[in-house]
Amino acid sequence: MVSGGAPGIDTLAVEIACAMGIATKVHQPKVQRWADGFKPRNIEIARECDKLVRIVRKQSATYGSGWTRDYAAGIGKPTQEYEV
Repeated sequence: MVSGGAPGIDTLAVEIACAMGIATKVHQPKVQRWADGFKPRNIEIARECDKLVRIVRKQSATYGSGWTRDYAAGIGKPTQEYEV
């Protein structure tokens, strides 16, 4: 499993995967900026995953995981989205 390590669903998914014995890799951004932090981290996640699952809150004010999902789909990775 590959994760961005953000507080919330990312950390919960890592905890569950670890409890199930699933190997995990967390990619933290090097800096808290888009161009040289989040964007390269998100590209790395999309390239490394076999399939990308996005779990998003309906009222989310950000689109980072959506961008990553779009990028993954653009490079041919299967994607799924769950809106909660």
